[in-house]
Amino acid sequence: MAGAPTAGAPNGPAADGLNRYVFAFGTGTFTADPLLGDLPGVAEDLGRVMALFSSLGYAEILPELARAPDAQQVRAGLEDWLMADERSQEDVLVVYYAGHGLRDDRYHRLTCRNSRRNRVSTTLASRELADLLADAQVGHVLLLLDTCYAELGAAEIANVTGPWWTTVPQGPKGCGWWPQPAPASSRTTMLS
Repeated sequence: MAGAPTAGAPNGPAADGLNRYVFAFGTGTFTADPLLGDLPGVAEDLGRVMALFSSLGYAEILPELARAPDAQQVRAGLEDWLMADERSQEDVLVVYYAGHGLRDDRYHRLTCRNSRRNRVSTTLASRELADLLADAQVGHVLLLLDTCYAELGAAEIANVTGPWWTTVPQGPKGCGWWPQPAPASSRTTMLS
């Protein structure tokens, strides 16, 4: 999106020279599909993630897309930010998604406010996120999927990005986040 914020960390680059950014998005309210039940905790989850990463010196990007109004807007806005001339290997980006995850015969999909289960154009496939991130000049990415079927999304992302990603194994009963250090050769660590 033209004019989207591209500022670095709140006080400029960190002592290590890295620019830290966070894009937290998702929705708990769905306007186009009554079968997508509301998720009342999403707004609080987004707020907690933003507060945590802000306290660590990360600058919020694309705040106008935080509530994921439309998949096309999210896709275009993130791509514009990632492809901006200011992006570099010194950039660290955290992408956090909270909301419904859908699965079909082919893909894991993330929902937006106007998503409909039977209209793929109204959702954002996890592999699309991977394609956007893989083509970017950003040096380090942490992708967090807080959704149903996140393991499917993680597998699709790993298929797209191949050796750049280290996937964190699931916790007991498929729940929780279990941090794992990425090998030195890994570009990104992903939690699901």
